[in-house]
Amino acid sequence: MLKHALLSLCVLLYAHSGPLFATSSPLDFAQLHSQLDSILQEQQVPGAQVAVFNSKQLLWQASFGFTDSEQQIPVSDNTLFRAGSTTKTLVALAIMQLVQQDKFSLQDEVLQLEPALLLQNPWQSSHPVRVIHLLEHTAGLDDMHFRNIYNRHEPGIQLLDAVNRDAASLKVRWQPGTRHAYSNPGYGILGHLIEKYSTQRFEDYIEQQVLQPLGMSSCQLSTSLKPDPRLSHGFGHAKTVPFQQIYLRSAGNLECNAAAMAQLGLWLLSQAQTAQLPHLDTSSIRQLERPESTLAAQQGLTYGYAKAIYASTRSGREWLGHDGGIDGFLTSYGYNRELDLGYVVMLNSSNVRLRRLTDIITQNLQTDATIATPTLVAIDRPEIDGYYRASNIRNQLFAGIAFITAVGKVTTKGSDLLAAPILGAANHYQHLGHGQFAKAGESHATLKVIGHTPEGFAIEVHGDYLLKVSALSAWLPMLLLGFCCSIFVLTLGYAPIWLINAIRGKFSSPAQLWLRALPLVNVTLLAAVLVALFNLSLPEAAKVNWQTLTIYWGTLAFALHGAIATAAVLYRYRLEPSGPARYFAVLSVLAANAFAVYCFRFDYLGLALWQW
Repeated sequence: MLKHALLSLCVLLYAHSGPLFATSSPLDFAQLHSQLDSILQEQQVPGAQVAVFNSKQLLWQASFGFTDSEQQIPVSDNTLFRAGSTTKTLVALAIMQLVQQDKFSLQDEVLQLEPALLLQNPWQSSHPVRVIHLLEHTAGLDDMHFRNIYNRHEPGIQLLDAVNRDAASLKVRWQPGTRHAYSNPGYGILGHLIEKYSTQRFEDYIEQQVLQPLGMSSCQLSTSLKPDPRLSHGFGHAKTVPFQQIYLRSAGNLECNAAAMAQLGLWLLSQAQTAQLPHLDTSSIRQLERPESTLAAQQGLTYGYAKAIYASTRSGREWLGHDGGIDGFLTSYGYNRELDLGYVVMLNSSNVRLRRLTDIITQNLQTDATIATPTLVAIDRPEIDGYYRASNIRNQLFAGIAFITAVGKVTTKGSDLLAAPILGAANHYQHLGHGQFAKAGESHATLKVIGHTPEGFAIEVHGDYLLKVSALSAWLPMLLLGFCCSIFVLTLGYAPIWLINAIRGKFSSPAQLWLRALPLVNVTLLAAVLVALFNLSLPEAAKVNWQTLTIYWGTLAFALHGAIATAAVLYRYRLEPSGPARYFAVLSVLAANAFAVYCFRFDYLGLALWQW
């Protein structure tokens, strides 16, 4: 019943030419300008553009700060910003145009459309990767690896070659169509499909069939290795970020300004201008906005990542749109049909709390609009209670970190569900029926109980796919890691004491010195790896440098020395007259070996980032 009611409401909203719940008072753009200016200065953002629109027109735009803080060149309304992943919405529009022209369908198998793609899918015979999986990031692909981010020397590389040069990211990690995991290579493939089935270069097709019809003529998809003179400088940590082209151009290569980006949002929000874009209509927009391919979507959840348009919660209300980030820049656009309003914010800094800015904007756009109070339903599934671990890691490189930290406990009572991460604050949800839950204070469901799957009992919450685990599985890895880290810290802290005793001749045999020195070498090697890691920037991660070489050799040396040190300490520990020192040495080398096993499990030993 709830599913049918939501569908009916969506149809009503799409058919309605004006706002259903628009604010009654005029928007105070002077107040919004003042608040944004204050936050931008507080967060030391060099420059920004902001625009507000409704379904009929651009209502307001403003420019802030400088494109070049040293030369004090101000941002104008015509300044271009790199828009990052908001490019994906244009790709989705182009794909839907080709679908409407019967070039292919959303259900077509990707390997049949492009056999030359180096896609590796263990489920190919029963669950192939389809076009819709690429659009909704549900193919199970890894995200792009470091070596395939920045294109410094190949401006003319074909999109298919750009995708295939990172074949390691094209390994399907779970059955396609079960869960969402953001993956830029998928949109690299879609860009190639646009080229192949339109017989036009990707950039030419988007410019002629999407940008120009939408009135976004000031936007561009440049393939040049040099920045456009109209493009703002990008900044990170108050420093200018060098302009670098990217390999997966169709995943994030748009350069635009806020007013032009607002034309995209205006078209999506409006029902009167659907004919403006060839081969697309209202039903196409509805399909762009509605996720279809995940297990949660198939069971009725409308919240999540659809086809390069996704739902997010701002100020308690559901907004549609997309964010974008590329080194030195951040962008966000969003719109809400109930309010008949939308926004664009573009920043020339990548070290900003973007969410704070979008919250301020959306709060100003819905000052006197009320949020409906949902009807609550008692929970009748006691098997929901238990521990869960996230199982849709965006980038496999961070799977080891997520295995320990992305764990939480779910408890239910009446119509309430409490989701409490082991690390982080608990969230309170309320049952709307049919296994769908809304966060307290919100009227739209963001959590769905999927139920039993071949992998176990699953739920989806805010796009994260969680599988039920035992309490032991949830707590043991974190407790072991905490124990190992404590031992490592104590090993370092104890070092000055025994070094002083060694200099003073307090040790009666060399074995006593070795029992203390060997564990310290273990910890020193690990510390060197961590120092290199925290001094490594994203652009430098794909290069051979002191940081990546230290990570590669340091992790190997840590594991090898740990094994040698364990054998030596266990052989000589009885020669130590002090009981505490003797057993601490044993604990220290065992902790090092346990940590080495963890690193081996998640492929961190001998990690060659310049090849990753």
